[in-house]
Amino acid sequence: WRGQPRVLAPVLVTGLKLWHLRDGADFFPKANFEAAAASLPDGADVVFAFGEIDCREGLLLAVERARYRDLAQAIDTVVDIYIRTLRRLAARRRFNILVHPVPPVLPETRAVVKQFNAALRRAVERASPVLAWLDFFEQLLTPAGDALADGLALDGTHLNPQYVRLLEAALPA
Repeated sequence: WRGQPRVLAPVLVTGLKLWHLRDGADFFPKANFEAAAASLPDGADVVFAFGEIDCREGLLLAVERARYRDLAQAIDTVVDIYIRTLRRLAARRRFNILVHPVPPVLPETRAVVKQFNAALRRAVERASPVLAWLDFFEQLLTPAGDALADGLALDGTHLNPQYVRLLEAALPA
């Protein structure tokens, strides 16, 4: 990438909902996120891939409990938290931040994932050039958009690692 070979080195943050990243939150997943970010060198190229748990359980549950008037408001709220968090990291740590779309692996959450990714993409594009959107979400789906594209399924929950070729092709020049 950019004329240099790169190695993807995963830094795992388990159980993180974007809601946990809000100011004043005191949850272990937020502390884990902060520790993971602190482990990265200043100026690093970093792919952030969060939001799947929000799409799977957090957003709809929050709407069901009347914390938001509808799904769009819930999505906008957590996307705003995410973007503010990433912008702060970019400013403080000089990270080159690339935002990964939420994978549409689960049929049950695919509609929420589509709506979430559309909002996330718009927000990342508004935050450009501080943040960059990895534009390959549509390639993860069949042409009809109703299923995961052929060859990308792994275990019913995760993407096949072969999807990394799509991520690589989406890296900005």
